[in-house]
Amino acid sequence: MEAQKINLYTPSSLINLPVYNNLSMEQKGKVDFDAVNLLTTVRNIYNLWSVDHRPTFQIQNMVQQVRLLKERLEQISGDVYVL
Repeated sequence: MEAQKINLYTPSSLINLPVYNNLSMEQKGKVDFDAVNLLTTVRNIYNLWSVDHRPTFQIQNMVQQVRLLKERLEQISGDVYVL
């Protein structure tokens, strides 16, 4: 599979399209909505990291938040995010 780059301003860049295309319209709506929230947190992590390149407590907490949210969402819709 070709590596996919995440665009920090395009929520759809987080989505694994082969899995997404097999979801119902309702599930796709939820995935789209959650992708916005996930990407906002990823963008915040990136911005904090850009300041001093250290894994601060805040960054570590946000990374854990993204991981837990991704796991919870993927229990419902499968491996739909590329993170």
